[in-house]
Amino acid sequence: ESDIILRGHSTNRKEVMVITGWDKHIYMAQTDKQGNWKTEISTPSAGGPYEISFCDGEELTLHNIMIGELWLCSGQSNMAFMVAEAAEKAALLKKAGDSSNVRLFDMKPRWMTNAVEWDGSVLDSLNSLQYFKDARWEKCNDKNVSRFSAIAYAFGQMLSDSLNVPVGLILNAVGGSPCESWIDRRTLEFNYPGI
Repeated sequence: ESDIILRGHSTNRKEVMVITGWDKHIYMAQTDKQGNWKTEISTPSAGGPYEISFCDGEELTLHNIMIGELWLCSGQSNMAFMVAEAAEKAALLKKAGDSSNVRLFDMKPRWMTNAVEWDGSVLDSLNSLQYFKDARWEKCNDKNVSRFSAIAYAFGQMLSDSLNVPVGLILNAVGGSPCESWIDRRTLEFNYPGI
């Protein structure tokens, strides 16, 4: 168990109620002038699925919340290498059906980093930080695992099996990407303008 801070947005000067499904505890928060709120909640031990509800006059309930390990799987083509391309793909895909404790967040790039010149619309999207396609958390199955990183999935499955806890894997890998693309823009502009 640990405490985490939840943040959200609603209308300004509004009271927000957060109800945790695992212990039915109610947490209260007040929005500021911009409608932002935050509150600290206690999480349960590893496991799930759990629910959490938010109410500010209207109610929103999030389902299928898992508590456990969370890993960022980032890098170049070696991390982006998919299960469907692996020599051991049959064994990995067979395991996917038993991976109820593994969740995937697959950040696929909108454009590949091949040695081609991008047009103006692509560059405008990049300047707006819209490089990755929209992604969402998914339960592991043979279809989404086949498009996921072989290294990340094998690691996550091994971790889930050995620790017996849910494992979330965020795949953020782009083949051929240069080092400077992984440094935030402000740092590059002000500390390393030559790059």
